[in-house]
Amino acid sequence: MKVQNFDGWYEHKCPGCNELHFIAVDEPFKNGQQWTFNGDVDKPTFSPSINIIGKCHYFIADGFIQYCSDSKHKLAGQTVELPDIG
Repeated sequence: MKVQNFDGWYEHKCPGCNELHFIAVDEPFKNGQQWTFNGDVDKPTFSPSINIIGKCHYFIADGFIQYCSDSKHKLAGQTVELPDIG
C-alpha cells in the first residue's frame, strides 16, 4: 500500500523530505485545498499537484512521485516510485 486513509485525508511517505505528507480528499484543509484521488492505494493518482510551499512540490500519478524543479531537496526534477507506507 502506497497511501493510507485517515478520515478522508491520505498520507504517504515522501522520500525527498523523508517525512509523511497528507492530502485532503473528502474534506478540504482549513485553507481550502482539496484533491481528487483515483481510489487506488497501490497506484494512486492525486490531482492537482501537491505543494508544500518552500519545501516540496510534486505530482502523484500511477504510483510515482514526479517532483517539480522548485522542490527544495535532492529529488527535485526527478520521478521516483512512491514507497510503501506499510
